[in-house]
Amino acid sequence: MVKTQVIRWARHNALYLVIVGSSLVTAALMWRSNSKALDHRTMIVAKASANLVQQVPETEFLKPTITQVSDLITLSDIVLFEQTPESTFGEITDLVFWNHQWFILDKMTRSIFRFDVNGKFIARISTEDWIENGLTHPRRLRVCFDGLLGVCDAYLGKIFLFDQDGVLNRVSATKVGGFAFFARHNFMWNQEDRLVIPSFSSRVPESPLHVLINSKDPISREYLGFGNRCQPIERAVLIGAPIKPNTAFEEIDGFYWSGSPYTTYVDVYNAEGQQVARLGETVERDREKLIHPEDYGHLPEIKNQVDYVTSLLTNKAGNERISRIGDFVFVQMGHVFDVYRVDRSPVAVNLPATGIWMDYAIDDYLVMVIPSGLDLDLIENHDVKAALIDDGYSPEGNPAVVLFELDSTATGQVLAELSL
Repeated sequence: MVKTQVIRWARHNALYLVIVGSSLVTAALMWRSNSKALDHRTMIVAKASANLVQQVPETEFLKPTITQVSDLITLSDIVLFEQTPESTFGEITDLVFWNHQWFILDKMTRSIFRFDVNGKFIARISTEDWIENGLTHPRRLRVCFDGLLGVCDAYLGKIFLFDQDGVLNRVSATKVGGFAFFARHNFMWNQEDRLVIPSFSSRVPESPLHVLINSKDPISREYLGFGNRCQPIERAVLIGAPIKPNTAFEEIDGFYWSGSPYTTYVDVYNAEGQQVARLGETVERDREKLIHPEDYGHLPEIKNQVDYVTSLLTNKAGNERISRIGDFVFVQMGHVFDVYRVDRSPVAVNLPATGIWMDYAIDDYLVMVIPSGLDLDLIENHDVKAALIDDGYSPEGNPAVVLFELDSTATGQVLAELSL
């Protein structure tokens, strides 16, 4: 991973960025591109043998001097996005920071808004011209290979690739072997021959939970499937229960970290799709707030009780987001976090969020979105609330983002304790 403080550094060195921006962008685009290419000819649902999987018992979760997630991070900056007649948008459906600019996808206007590092409006990219190619419900925005951005359509299983000026490069349908893998809520396309679509929501039993599309051929694709299925959840979906949309997923140093929204443990896979670790399975959880296998083990026996099943599956939190920040990995489950080092060694579990929610991780920053119309009295974290007031946030304006970075003193102390 490129170790930069690019957002903060860029805000104070805008002129210098113009000179060196090209080389920095090249480095940023290459940081995850060194995984070994796959050469599978058929679909393989990879199942690792027991001796491949690293189990991390609860007794190995140490208790350093941190009691909440705010002990590890500190508020770094707030970005207020300029509001003009041309730059007004309704929500941050998705967001990336790339080429020293913010790109914000707003599904309400079907547009992508570009702002500089300080939040000053640059341009609006309208996707209306892409409708003839099938775009109807843009939901996810990603930085992809070769300096391209990608937007997925929530209902058609298509990904639209374009440059930063909005010029459409290609449209890719995620259909393989007659099945469509919908990149509705997540996808990763850092290498042209490796499109990853993580999902625990497939209604097709034969399709894998995650798929790596492993060919540049738009007609005949090869792919590798990996992931652990949950049969009770699948059967609940078949009787009409809704599915949770988000699969927590991140690529970290060539390994794929994946967390189902119906579990509170994380599985780690290598580039070939073999499971190499399961993290957090033995951790004691708050059963009233976090989902547990016993909550849904009896679901196949339930008939014609869709409302009950829906309530059972949606009222408790599971994995929501996995994000790398520096040398740490934060796993959010509702109002608590588990924290690991990038080598998968545990740091702490069940850390209270204390009014901090994790919407994105960009470089070495945790990003929290402040939506339009938010009553500041509803913000639980006093530091965030005070900073928004000081910076002039208005509920009537555009959404804003709050940036957090690792507290070097606190993380240094934690690492020292863990090394003892």
